[in-house]
Amino acid sequence: MAFTHTPFPKQNSADSVRRYGANNPTRPYQVVKRYIEDGFENYHHLLSLSTTVEKVEKLGQEWVLTLRKPDAKYEGEEQDYWWQEKFDAVVVATGHYTVPYIPAIWGIDKAVKALPHKFEHSKSFRSPNDYVGKVSSNFHRHLEHC
Repeated sequence: MAFTHTPFPKQNSADSVRRYGANNPTRPYQVVKRYIEDGFENYHHLLSLSTTVEKVEKLGQEWVLTLRKPDAKYEGEEQDYWWQEKFDAVVVATGHYTVPYIPAIWGIDKAVKALPHKFEHSKSFRSPNDYVGKVSSNFHRHLEHC
């Protein structure tokens, strides 16, 4: 994960290096955040946060996007703000990293085989509601015996 004009920082947390080794690809949240913010610094004027693309249509040789910013402040009041913009091209990006990284942790393969429904990579996370009422104490007792 790096911009072509700026290499990704090698900086890592002491805990990550201790747990996964010196060359592991993980990075602390603050390092990733700073890297993205610094790399985008000269382009903030092109950014529109909290904006949804409501419609994409090709009209002739150009693409027309209908955009909406919910609860935008306009003349002191919050209201949905709608507008359209025209572009030469549209890119639909659903995610670059489709294969989750799973570090080499002693015993994880046995634990996953023994309790396949107890493990989930963060890439698969969809809702905290999936975990309501679940208790992890049985998992920890089983893991001690693996």
